[in-house]
Amino acid sequence: MKTAKRMGIETVAVFSDADRYSMHTKTADMAYHVGPSPSLQSYLNVDKIVDTALRSGAQAIHPGYGFLSENAAFAEKCASVGLVFVGPPSKAIRDMGAKNVSKQIMADAGVPVVKGYHSSEQRDERLRQEAANIETVAVFSDADRYSMHTKTADMAYHVGPSPSLQSYLNVDKIVDTALRSGAQAIHPGYGFLSENAAFAEKCASVGLVFVGPPSKAIRDMGAKNVSKQIMADAGVPVVKGYHSSEQRDERLRQEAANIVRQSKVDDTSGFRRINNSPSGPQAAPAPGLNMSVRRRLGESAVRAAKAVGYVGAGTVEFIMDRSGEFFFMEMNTRLQVEHPVTEAITGTDLVEWQFKVAEGEKLPLRQDEIQLNGHALEARVYAEDTKAGFIPIAGHLKHVSFPTFARVDTGIEEGDEVSMHYDPMIAKVIVWAEDRTKAIAKLSRALQETHIGGLSTNVSFVRTVLTHPEFMKGNVYTEFIADHEKDLFDGDEHSALNVCESVIARLLLQQKRPSLNDPFKFNDYFRLNHRAKGNVEIGGKTYAVQFEGSDICVDVGNKSMKLNVDEIERKQGLNHRAKGNVEIGGKTYAVQFEGSDICVDVGNKSMKLNVDEIERKQGCVLFTMNCDGQRWRRKAISTGEKIMVFGEKHGEYALPSALWAEELNDASGMADACAPMPGVVEKVLVKVGDRVKHGQALVVMVAMKMEYIIRAPCDAIIHSVQCVAGTNVPKNAHLVKFDRP
Repeated sequence: MKTAKRMGIETVAVFSDADRYSMHTKTADMAYHVGPSPSLQSYLNVDKIVDTALRSGAQAIHPGYGFLSENAAFAEKCASVGLVFVGPPSKAIRDMGAKNVSKQIMADAGVPVVKGYHSSEQRDERLRQEAANIETVAVFSDADRYSMHTKTADMAYHVGPSPSLQSYLNVDKIVDTALRSGAQAIHPGYGFLSENAAFAEKCASVGLVFVGPPSKAIRDMGAKNVSKQIMADAGVPVVKGYHSSEQRDERLRQEAANIVRQSKVDDTSGFRRINNSPSGPQAAPAPGLNMSVRRRLGESAVRAAKAVGYVGAGTVEFIMDRSGEFFFMEMNTRLQVEHPVTEAITGTDLVEWQFKVAEGEKLPLRQDEIQLNGHALEARVYAEDTKAGFIPIAGHLKHVSFPTFARVDTGIEEGDEVSMHYDPMIAKVIVWAEDRTKAIAKLSRALQETHIGGLSTNVSFVRTVLTHPEFMKGNVYTEFIADHEKDLFDGDEHSALNVCESVIARLLLQQKRPSLNDPFKFNDYFRLNHRAKGNVEIGGKTYAVQFEGSDICVDVGNKSMKLNVDEIERKQGLNHRAKGNVEIGGKTYAVQFEGSDICVDVGNKSMKLNVDEIERKQGCVLFTMNCDGQRWRRKAISTGEKIMVFGEKHGEYALPSALWAEELNDASGMADACAPMPGVVEKVLVKVGDRVKHGQALVVMVAMKMEYIIRAPCDAIIHSVQCVAGTNVPKNAHLVKFDRP
């Protein structure tokens, strides 16, 4: 939208009920309502979107990153009513969206593909021939209980709840299930454990054949997913210009969202998205990419684009091992979320190019005119709980501030809601530097200054991965997070500094602010704006005083003086005396205050700090801590339930205090079954009086594009059911109450 405005193009936004007051509706020249919050009734309603575009007088539709951006029927609908679809032809979208069709097209075009059966002939008889009468066993999670693969297999076994970490990524559970079923081999499929060396080793240790490379080969390959950015114009009349502007090497996250994207250029560029673990960064350059490999990747990407008559922006993705051998994986027929890293190292605006191509213009630059420079990194900021399986979180953003030195692409602002109906991405933070080391340091600093209050985010986790020694050396591969799990997740230990800053923040945030009506007791920076007249007594004498705005007039004897008051600054000091224990993150620490000094014991270490320069600004409290010549500046806010302190520990962390501690659900104490997050109740599986067993499914919820099953915490009798299918419930809503059996 910013690019369109810069180009003088009028913009029309569409919004659902949930997005009525969102930033994009304020930025656009016009905004139209397209339906209720659920995507199927609004943003995925093709007829509604097209009708709205025509009603607004629009000439073209840019589909963005998701929703209808890779929907061939939508592109065809636009064309049928005379609207320009800012994207590739519908046939290219359809062909590349069908994996078997796309691989066959690529094979015919001379693009390397993994050997296998890719024919469009999908009749059961043919598939049975290809499978050579092998008996099959499927595994399924709660969410996939009725999926097609469970019906087509000879046997099917349940392996756990819907989150992949508890089912499809549970190595022990998968292997035990295979043995229980009598299976002789395991085919890992395309994702999840397909490139997990530990899984291959586990199979071998119990006598199961792993249908894939040896575990050592998996580790040695350091398999990565390399993508090539392509851009093509329609040309006049038939000739097309195809550009392969940079390589993006991708791999490290699948269960949650793709978090850090990196794009680095020496002679050419590389980009890695790390895609197979729970929430991690993506790094670049791809190790071992010599000029020959880079050239062959570019040539293959262009052949792929030509094979489907591609027009516009897209990416061609390949799977690659360390030897440089690569194979086509898929083509993304849209602008990708990580396109800013390409723009940063090429000095281009890909969205501007999209608009130009859609208008029938040629590409602004020839292939040999594209200059690649430096190293760019992108981090996606998500509302999610990284310590609870990266579960997405919906709710109110009570504080939002971003660094001024980084590019930040966001559609939210302070006070907005992260809706349970859509993706929980809050922003993308993008930096550029001359080399990879400087880019990592710059992004780490940018994330430290990314302050999101009210919801948990992945910011701290991303900083932890960014600063991991192996990541900084570029030694990043598909199992990076799994192999370094202890380093990345065992970060709950608090330093003495962490304890000090949290205790100080609690104390300052609990202090009652003076009345705003008294200008001399207001603690912030302020300008005087007061109107009053009367007498004041000072030292036993009375004087006539008059206020008018920031002017003060005083009569002393026969003289009168008029002054103007400005630049009033009051910095509060801390003067507290207390001694006792405080609990942070389930651990207890001894703390002692004496005036503005605080002393904390953590383990065998003791730290003494002095606190000064306390300020209150826009709902935050800022303070400085001093110790042995070092100074630390901190910012803290209260979100009602928690205190957020933005500081040394990876940029941000939440610390429950005694006043705002969250209530715990204690299963042994017959606690209610509560909603883990805001969502919609899809099914209620029990009724009053039912006897349930520990772990039995009670309620099915849908939130943030995922299904959650609420289970019984223990054997019990249903006392009452406090929810109804089809209703929205907030986080921690009581769904089912129990009685002891």
